[in-house]
This record gives sequence, structure tokens and C-alpha cells, in this order.
Amino acid sequence: MRVDVPRTYGFRPRFWRLSLPYQILLKGRLQNVEFGPLPSCLQDIRTVTQRQLRDALRAARKEKELAAKPNIVVEAMRYADVLARNPELSRTQVAEALGVSRIRVFQVLSILGLPNAIVRYTLDNDAPEYRSVLTERRLRPLTQLTEKADQLAAFRQLLSEVGV
Repeated sequence: MRVDVPRTYGFRPRFWRLSLPYQILLKGRLQNVEFGPLPSCLQDIRTVTQRQLRDALRAARKEKELAAKPNIVVEAMRYADVLARNPELSRTQVAEALGVSRIRVFQVLSILGLPNAIVRYTLDNDAPEYRSVLTERRLRPLTQLTEKADQLAAFRQLLSEVGV
């Protein structure tokens, strides 16, 4: 698809015309844009608004980021493995070695303190749509609860809220 962006001299065009293959004329050169198949909202039309193009590119970027992002339990197990193999290292030294902050190591490792049912569920559901929901940030409040039953109840409530 090629996006023809006319010279506007300070005026932004309202519509861009799209044609195959996906390329953008940028700084005088054609550059490829990869965002997978055309979204369903753009299947029937040849002229799209800037907003539709932006939304399609955002969705593709988010999908690509999720595909590259590891499962939080896998990441926590990797951090725990590094700590187990190097008992002389502190968590701060492990954080420096892994290129993350000290707080991030503590936060990720706290996921392994959740009940086994939650850890298994998070590990088994590794699809991108689950990874976008089962993040460390969303599971963090569960790690602050002391009772396992409370953690399981809060996890069930989290799953029902997000519709998984």
C-alpha cells in the first residue's frame, strides 16, 4: 500500500489515498510500512482518514510489542534462575546485569509468591491477548494480599473485570 502525501506547505491533508504495496513517501524516499492485513474497517474503501491510518498503525505496533514481550511468569523464573545460579549476587547486582531497575527485579520476583494456581494459569495462557491482561502491573495488588484465598478471589475478580 502506498500513501501519497501531497506537498501541503503547512496545510495537513484531510484524506490520504492508499494503494498497494504498503509504502510511505518520507523525506523523498519510499519507505515500507508493515502492519499486516488491512483492518476490516478499511477493506471496502480506497480513501482513509489520517485517524484511521494512525489507529491501524497503533494497533499493529501494539500487537508487535506484545508478540515480543515475554510472559511475566517466564520472566520471573528467568530472574529467579539467575539469582539461584549466582547466590553471591544481590538483587541489585542482578538488576544491573540484566539491564533493568532494582525495583523491577523485586516486582517481577514477587509474582512467584502468588498461589500456584495463578502462576500456572498465567504461564499456560501465553497468547498475546492474555499477555496484555496478565501483566505484572495488574498482578501487583495480588502480591500485597497475605491470604492465599484472598489472592485467588481477587484474581477471579480481575479475570471477570477484563473479560478473559
